[in-house]
Amino acid sequence: ISVDCTFDDTKTSDRVSFTVGGRLGSAKYILDMVVKQMDLPGTIAVLKDLCGKWPMARVKLVERAANGPALISLMQFQKAIPGLIGVKAVGSKWSRAKVSAWAFEAGDVWLPAEAPWLLDFTEEHIDFTGKEGDQDDLVDSFSQMILRWDGEVEEDPIQAHKDEFGWMGGL
Repeated sequence: ISVDCTFDDTKTSDRVSFTVGGRLGSAKYILDMVVKQMDLPGTIAVLKDLCGKWPMARVKLVERAANGPALISLMQFQKAIPGLIGVKAVGSKWSRAKVSAWAFEAGDVWLPAEAPWLLDFTEEHIDFTGKEGDQDDLVDSFSQMILRWDGEVEEDPIQAHKDEFGWMGGL
């Protein structure tokens, strides 16, 4: 599950986007999506619903922006949802979306033939500009998942923690 959060549910707010997917080899299957304007309690409720609907989704990626950090903190404190991972967006929206486009171009993305979100998902990807204020919530949650699957992580875990340990080489 990949989550792109917003701060609130006003008429001018971005939407919160949830992407549920799975993969088998290079094939990436998008199983479910939810996108709508909602506040933090609404975001928590939808995430819990999706976790119940898709219990095999062990990893929940949450962008560390807007309400993302609050969502992670609350769920970890309440021990309500295991597997939450905060993800820092790296690079521009355009560069992140380009990786998703490559997955489509390679024929690696599989979508259900019928889904209530399919038209919105397709149109948002076709119309994507990367400009501030444009609808890009589905693109954001989807590209966050694709980047994770394809190994594009924000930092090398060894480099991130190398100073915390005494390392020996050449053994």
